[in-house]
Formats: sequence, C-alpha cells, structure tokens
Amino acid sequence: MKGAKSPQKSPQDSLTNSLEVIPSATSTPPERVPSPLGPDQVLLVDKLIKVRKDAAKKDERMELLDDHIKQLTEELQKKNKIIKHYLVREESGVLTTPRMDEDKVVRSRKGGVMAAVFRSRASSHDMSLELSLEINQKLQAVLEDTILKNITLKENVKTLGDQIAILTQHINR
Repeated sequence: MKGAKSPQKSPQDSLTNSLEVIPSATSTPPERVPSPLGPDQVLLVDKLIKVRKDAAKKDERMELLDDHIKQLTEELQKKNKIIKHYLVREESGVLTTPRMDEDKVVRSRKGGVMAAVFRSRASSHDMSLELSLEINQKLQAVLEDTILKNITLKENVKTLGDQIAILTQHINR
C-alpha cells in the first residue's frame, strides 16, 4: 500500500507514552517492571531507598528533640529567674531560727573556714578565693534545692486543702 500513510506520532503523543512508563510518586508502585538493572542492583536501590527514608525519619526526630530541648532550656531559665527573684525578695534573717544564729556565733569564735564564711571576711589563712567560691556554689545549690522543695510543698499543701474541701462537700451532700 503505497498510497496509505502511516500514522504519524506527534511529540505530545510520545510524551504521553513515556509518562505512562514512569510511575508517579503518588501512585502505587507497579508489580515489577523489567529493568536494565540486575537483581543485585535492584536490591541495592531498594535498600538505598529504605536507608534514605530512615534517615529522613531520624532527621525529623532530631528536629523535634532540638525544639524540645529549646523549650526545656527556656523553662529552666524562667524557673531560675523566679528562684533568684524569690531569693532577693526574702530577707535572710527570716529563714533562720535563733538556735541557728547561736550556732553561727559559736562557730565563728572557734575560727577556721566556717568562721570566715560566717564573718564574711577571711580570718584564716586556709580560706582562699577558690575555696570561698566553691563553698558559695555548694551553699547556693543547697539553697536552690531547699527553695524548690518548699515551693513544691506549698503546692502540695494547697492541693491537699483543695481535696479536703472537695471531700468535705461530698460528705455533706
């Protein structure tokens, strides 16, 4: 058939045909299309895809943990400011008993490192700046811990009071 023309393919038809061969990312994967890759190479590609997915999950988890760390750090800084504000507001003599004051006087008369701490000046040659700073840091840590425990205890007492009120109302009904 000399006079019959063979159907010509337009560039758009060839593009459509080539798109049918390539699976899209949103469609389900085809069964198994024969590929020019060998079976070992296909396994390697599958493993590479799995490793990349795992790495993406781990990256996402790391970002989440970084955000969580930032939030916890901000909370810790806020609580530190609250504690410092509370310490500044409280008078130092209010928190001690007369027995503690007497004990301080006795210790300051004996001399030594604690006498230097209670007198606020170095009366002993054993008291160095480094030792003084170390004692100060330890005392501050004890004080912060005590204040946090006191705050927690106050909250617990308030909660117990609320629970007692609820139970009292329940009994009276």
